[in-house]
This record gives sequence, structure tokens and C-alpha cells, in this order.
Amino acid sequence: MTVDEFTGSVVSQDIHVNVMDITVTCYNTQLISFYENSAGDTDFMDSTKLEKGFYRALSALPVYAGEYRVCEREGVKLVVDKNNLNMPGYLESTSDIPFGSIKASNYNPKSWPPGLMSDRAIPLPDAKTGKTKMLSVHIVRFRDNSGVALFVSGCHGVADGEGFYRFIQRWADETRVLVDGAPAPTEGFHFDRAILLDSPDSVQKALDPNRVAYLQSVLSIPRNQAVYDKIVADRNEGNLYRVDRDILDNLRKEVLRSAPDGTRLSTNDVLAALISKTLAQATKDVLNLGENQVPAPIERSDAVHLQKISIPYNVRPLYGAPAVNYVGNALILPSFAHPLESGASETTSESIADVAVKIRNAVNSVQKNYATEYYSTLERSPTSFALPLSPADTAVKSAIVVTSHVRFKIYSADFGYGIPDFATPRPYLAKVGVKIQPVRPPSRDFYVSFVDTPAMIRSIRKNRFWSSVAEVVF
Repeated sequence: MTVDEFTGSVVSQDIHVNVMDITVTCYNTQLISFYENSAGDTDFMDSTKLEKGFYRALSALPVYAGEYRVCEREGVKLVVDKNNLNMPGYLESTSDIPFGSIKASNYNPKSWPPGLMSDRAIPLPDAKTGKTKMLSVHIVRFRDNSGVALFVSGCHGVADGEGFYRFIQRWADETRVLVDGAPAPTEGFHFDRAILLDSPDSVQKALDPNRVAYLQSVLSIPRNQAVYDKIVADRNEGNLYRVDRDILDNLRKEVLRSAPDGTRLSTNDVLAALISKTLAQATKDVLNLGENQVPAPIERSDAVHLQKISIPYNVRPLYGAPAVNYVGNALILPSFAHPLESGASETTSESIADVAVKIRNAVNSVQKNYATEYYSTLERSPTSFALPLSPADTAVKSAIVVTSHVRFKIYSADFGYGIPDFATPRPYLAKVGVKIQPVRPPSRDFYVSFVDTPAMIRSIRKNRFWSSVAEVVF
């Protein structure tokens, strides 16, 4: 399918969205994948087939050609207007860098071609159209056709990671049809947010002027610009670590022996708990050394410093078959806070078990009735949801979100030439969370990506227990 065939076939639609969708429009979800042409194929990742596959995928998920609108009578909408499409950015370029140089650096971002990440981390208006694009793609071909890098950026307001990666997988599947005649994908996608509510009648379309003003202030260019400026000003640094799965599995066995009888803990629970403790210890180090880069408000002498831990939870499985192919934001962040002193205690199997059990209990607390009430409340009272740039509670000295990208199967995106040699979400982004990522199969190891202040990054590197489980990649 060509771009003209796509624009000629797309059907206009208005999709009702909620304040959570709008709030996370201040972030892009981004993935960079590297494909090596190890066989020396002359038609490796053929440009024409890639582009046709892209528009075939876009025809299945046309929401990425839409834009947000807020109005008093019709509420908040993601509008796909066939006569005024917000077309994704699609760019292809070449680089003089050979793929082997990128590979030899362990895919260190410092070795990447300049301009590979063609879209910013924060959605802002396109210089040519004046519209904020919902999707952007940049394909970079390395010297002598030695490989290809794919950069894909999707507005979080359109879909969470689950929906975003479904688009990339659909693009790969559609391209593979053109490359080797694989069966064409036939699954359809759902975009109606009402699937998450207790009743379709819960949808609040008509808005009073105060709600309109509030939502317009959230869905604004100045808001996104402020987020972007803060990221630049923070000058955070990052590291990618590789966690040895065999060591982690042995640690999990020790943690289970230290947990109450009958406790069930996943590998992710244990790794998230270890990450949380490592960050709590780093936070305590920074506070003790007076290197905290954020001015601390005056507090009572008896104030207890806290660590808040959040684990994004995909609620689709709670709703069963109707929600499996839902593309939107279907996340809840079960959270808990505990004393920073407790989180920063010595790392042992017992102290990891303590945090891992809290994580498991928080995740288990999310049931379908809780999810439907949560989303229905957002419809009735949009001001009840907010995403602050920093913790509102000044007692919280360590607020972390631990996100697992393992379930997204980022190494299954085969465009007909094999799976990626390396794939990662955008590195060195805002301090919005720690990412657990898969390593290319058949390895069972994990990558863990930290982004934080230079002082925090130095402390993490010096953490002996963490270093016994993980090694720096870059």
C-alpha cells in the first residue's frame, strides 16, 4: 500500500479519550532497533517494501494519523479526519558508519549516527505542518548496506507500550508478506475507551466550561514544552546493565526461602525489588553527601523520608478477549510507599524479600472491579488524575516506576530479514522510570536501563551487590 492508497482508503472516525490519555501526551514511546545484514543481501530491508508495509500497518491502526481535540459538547476526542490527516513522519537516510562499528561498541548510543532519533522525547509541533505528530519513523542504512537502524516514536497519548509495540509488530508482519509471501495478518484492533468502563453510559462527552479549560491546559504545547525544557535542564545520565539470568534465578530461590511460606514471587518481582533497593541506597548516599540536585523544602525534624515504588500494570487480561487487541492506554500504577531507611537497608535475601512481597501484594490488588471503577472515575472527575513532574509529597525522596518491556516481545519484529540484533527504548531520557528489557534470544538475560542524576548514577555503579548481579553494557 502506498501513501496515496492509504489516504484514499482511510475512514474518518472520532474516538472518545479520557484525561489519562491526554496527560501522557507529554511523552513519546520510542524504540530503536538494529538489524545486521549478515548474509550480505543486496535487497536487505528493501525500501519500497518497508514503506508499503508501513502504510498497510497504518491502515490497521489509523489512530496514528489522528490528532487530539477538546470541545464542550463532544468531550475529548482523538480525531481521524480523512480530509485533514495528521500524517506520520516517515524518513529514510544513509550513514557512512559501518554496522560493524555500532556492533563493536555494544550499541553504545555514542556510536549511533547523528540524527537517528529524529523525533524528540516529548511531543511538540512539527516545523512544517504545525501539528504534533502521533507517529514518526526514521530508517537509517549503514555503509555498504551492512545493516539498518529503525527508530520509531509514538505519542503515549494514543497508546501505551502494548499498543505501540503492536503497531511495530504489525508493520513487520505486513512487510514480511511482501518479502517472502508470509500469510497476511488479519487481526483487527479496538480503539473505544468505553471497553474499560463499568458501563458505556459512563462516558462523559458533554463537559462544563471548567472541565474544558482544565483539559485544554493539560493538552497544551506550553505544557509539553515545559516538560521538554525540564528534561534538558536536568542533564540526567544513563547506564544500561545486563543482568545474568542464572545469577538472578539463584537469587530468587534464596529470596523465596526468606519469604513467608506459600509466597509466590515472579522473577520480575525480585528484580524490581533489587532495583528499588539499589536506588534507595543511592538516594541515601546522595542525601548524606549533600549532592541532591533538587532544592529540598524545609521539613520538620521528625519527618520520615519515604520511597515510593510503582509498577505499571496492563489491565487488558482482566477484561478477557474483548480487550486483547485494544489500542489505547490500559495501564494502572499500583504503588506503595515505605520508609527510605528500610528500602536502603543492606541488600540481603531477607531485605529483597520484604520489598518483593510488597510489590507482589500491590500488583495483586488490581482486579477488574478496581480497574473499571478507576477508569469510570476518570470519566466523572478528570481533575482527579494528574501526572506531576516531581513527587508532590516532599517526604518522598525516591519515587521510581519500574517498567518491564519483556512482555512486548521487541525481538519478534521480523520484517522478512531476521529479528533485530539489538533493540532498546530511547536511552538518556527523562527520569521517568527504570526499564527492564529482554536480551536478544536465545539469551534469557535481562537489560536494565537507569536514567538519573550524575550523583545517583555514580552511586549505582559503586553498589557492590548490584554489580554482583549486573554488568555495565554502556
